[in-house]
Amino acid sequence: MATGWPSTGDKWRAKATLCLAMLAGCAEAPTAGGSANGADVHGFDGDVGAFDAADTCTAPQTCPGDDASPISDGDSAADGEPDASGGETASPDAEPADAGADGLEPEAGADAASDADPNGEPDAGPDPDGGLEPDSDDAADAAEDVDTGPATAPVVFVALDPPVQAAITILDPGPHTAAVPVVSAADGLRIAYTPAGKAPAKTLLLGPLSGQAQPLEGAASAPVAALEVAGARLLWHADGLAVQVKNKLVPSPLQEAIGAPLAAWRKGGASDLWLIAGGVLWLWRGGVVAKLPLPDLSGKPMVPTALAHGCVGPAGSSIAVSGAHGLQLLHIGDGPLSDGPNQTKTLTLLQDRPVEAVVCDDKGVLWALGEGELFSRGVDGSWLTHSFALVEAKPAVVALRGLDGQPGFWVEVAGNTYRRHGDSWRLVLGLAAAMPKAAPAGAGLLTTPGLTEDHDGARVGAVDGVVLRVATSAPPPKPKVSWAKQIQPIYLASCALCHGPDGVATKLDTAKKWQDKYDKVWQLIDTGSMPLPPKLPLTSSAKALVAKWKSDGFQP
Repeated sequence: MATGWPSTGDKWRAKATLCLAMLAGCAEAPTAGGSANGADVHGFDGDVGAFDAADTCTAPQTCPGDDASPISDGDSAADGEPDASGGETASPDAEPADAGADGLEPEAGADAASDADPNGEPDAGPDPDGGLEPDSDDAADAAEDVDTGPATAPVVFVALDPPVQAAITILDPGPHTAAVPVVSAADGLRIAYTPAGKAPAKTLLLGPLSGQAQPLEGAASAPVAALEVAGARLLWHADGLAVQVKNKLVPSPLQEAIGAPLAAWRKGGASDLWLIAGGVLWLWRGGVVAKLPLPDLSGKPMVPTALAHGCVGPAGSSIAVSGAHGLQLLHIGDGPLSDGPNQTKTLTLLQDRPVEAVVCDDKGVLWALGEGELFSRGVDGSWLTHSFALVEAKPAVVALRGLDGQPGFWVEVAGNTYRRHGDSWRLVLGLAAAMPKAAPAGAGLLTTPGLTEDHDGARVGAVDGVVLRVATSAPPPKPKVSWAKQIQPIYLASCALCHGPDGVATKLDTAKKWQDKYDKVWQLIDTGSMPLPPKLPLTSSAKALVAKWKSDGFQP
């Protein structure tokens, strides 16, 4: 549906997005060891325990008030390039210069007055109706796009491959009360926290090597998650959002813009950040933060609670939004939000059914957990329900965890933790060392607080004071299909009567004869033309073995 866009003169949006643009990258020249775009705030060089303070951004610590410069052209510091207007680049060790035209700091006096509302009206703060607002016709059109959902989806039973051992690594001995990985920081950064006790509370940026620990100043409570987006490192903690500026954590202007505690976030692409706060879906892109309304479900408001990015919908890559009343896919065009209307498309997948968790895998398949059931929606729109037992009273799936765009994710069923990677499901063994000592009996890895997903699909967090990384060891290679073990028994049971050494049809009594005529044999088997009655057609599993025999190289 096409959506309307409020006036780009919305001063609140200008203020909030200007601050966010600041956090997406610093207008400074690259420093030695820094990133090419000047937005590298990692801080660690290659020396154990060392921290390069020069390899950081300088930026104001607070959001401009009514004196902020409005956004005039949609550009922001999100690209990490120096200000083309002639403003000086910031020295890493110098005090931030007056921002002037780039709007990174509040202006004073007459300059500030020139940026105020032309009618002299004070800024009223966030517009409760701001964002992508469909008109009534558009909203009706969106509500009409309803998928059939998984109500009649075929049930497939999860076929487990041999179990895999958990690979548990101690990243930092601590003690730390909480720790989270910095998602999208491929160098393995973590943020750890210890509350006040006999010593003051402390927050540390832990580097990829043992012994690398940089204290972060500023008020922050227990971390919930952290990520890097558009050159900014954001920390979601118990009391709100903070951004790392040099070795400080300062309140993020994004928190003021969304105006409510954060409930979920997902990074989309290189620079999109999707958020849920106050029961509202928000999108930050290119220096603009916007509210995105969702169609009602069966007359009930869609209150989002979980997100997943990268699922394939009718309009391409989409964001999956779930809540107590259902599940929707939302696609929004790639253009800058500040440029005006964007083409959006909403597809309702489920109504009147709660969905607690969603994940989009590397193929664009949507995985969702609702009311104890795990179901998936393929890129072709087909649904499947996945069961972990061949009994009618199947055990409930209690947790689904994973990062979007990864080939694997985690599922918890009846206290057992499973890892799906590609098309393989495996029970994960040896998780006792990753469980807190105080964990209740029967608790699983995913339902025990403390661990969250890292960029590579592992789970990282503080357990009994120690920062751990929990992954799975490389699974053993699957044995190859051979003539002697799998194919010859199929031949003897179903083919030898006619195709044996004394048979009246083409001789197929050796592996070499099968291999020479494989394409013809496979065609007859696959279509059910062979074997002939009274023999029964080959089962799907037997056909799969014949096909894999070829892909495995016709093992003897």
